[in-house]
Amino acid sequence: MILHPRRFARLWIFLIIGISLVAGEAYAQTYGTQRYGRKKFELVPYGGYFFSGNVNTSGGSLNIKDSYNYGLILDIAVQREVMLELSWSQAENDVEVSDRLGIIEDRVKVNTSYFQVGANYAFGRKNVRPFGLFTIGAVYFNPGEGENRSFTYSDEWRFAMALGGGVKIYLSESVGIRLQGRLMFPLYFTGGGFYLGTGGGGFGVGAGIPVLQGDLSAGLIIGLGD
Repeated sequence: MILHPRRFARLWIFLIIGISLVAGEAYAQTYGTQRYGRKKFELVPYGGYFFSGNVNTSGGSLNIKDSYNYGLILDIAVQREVMLELSWSQAENDVEVSDRLGIIEDRVKVNTSYFQVGANYAFGRKNVRPFGLFTIGAVYFNPGEGENRSFTYSDEWRFAMALGGGVKIYLSESVGIRLQGRLMFPLYFTGGGFYLGTGGGGFGVGAGIPVLQGDLSAGLIIGLGD
């Protein structure tokens, strides 16, 4: 059973606010005396707002509605500023299927799951640390049954990448808040081949980005290991 992203995100935002208020006094007393962001592992459950756009096809277009998402991040320290990042996110989007004239022919719900691995680079050494990230991996589109029973849909896996950044706010050595934004790019490849001529040779691959997606999220940092 998949937890509805809208309900999860709202609950998570209230939880993050509550933790911030409860930890405020402890944060004021320990500021400047702890090793912020120096744990070997950081586990970050998070929730947020997931946005998307339209996909144009030869037969019409798909209008993917914005929604809420949730997920989990695992960061593993590699160097003082660099962490290996593994992440998963889940969203449920309402999609309108239109023909070439813009007439809506069907509506369907699509579960969108991103699986990513990459690098997270944090700046500074105090309790507030901006960061940037780059990840690659895959995205899985899992449509349900549409309102128009004459339409059929299939699951799709695609290569994907993400660029993002944000800030980590440490309330103690092992607890903090992570705020971030990401741009996420599903990729498709149309083929490739070698070529050879009088001017030389090479290799070419056809590729594209069918839709630009992204999220804005808040997460709870749980530091583990020394």
